[in-house]
Amino acid sequence: MNIFEGARRIVKVVAVFSIACVALVVGTTKPNVYASYALDDNKNVKQVSNCNGQASFYTHVKGTPKWNDVHFCGWSEGPDEIELSNDEVVRLNDAISARRMEQIGEAVSGTIVGLLMTWGIVWAIGYIVRGFLGIPRGQDYRIESLSKNTEVNT
Repeated sequence: MNIFEGARRIVKVVAVFSIACVALVVGTTKPNVYASYALDDNKNVKQVSNCNGQASFYTHVKGTPKWNDVHFCGWSEGPDEIELSNDEVVRLNDAISARRMEQIGEAVSGTIVGLLMTWGIVWAIGYIVRGFLGIPRGQDYRIESLSKNTEVNT
């Protein structure tokens, strides 16, 4: 039984599982973009910093991904979908893309740090165990000297 080879295999399985989980999360998670809109004096829809306590509802913006809803200020209920000017849609899509890239960066960097920490812990345990068992670094077994085990017939 080689405990060192078993530990290496466990680390490989953990690494593959971690990478698969991150790929699944990154592929299915939708970024949250917080944007509030209201009607201006000319009845045009414009982005506002917040609703300042006004009644509001969440709605979908035409021309953006279906999972992206925005906060619309001014009414407690409204249409399921609102239309924004092309400039506003471009700005909102840019914000969605930027947030998506942030999420991917966070997931990838977290995975890399986690895998490096796992490797470090496994390496340290292997180093300590090899030291107690008298196994040379880089080896899985202690190699006994032939002169100790062989009697010389003279």
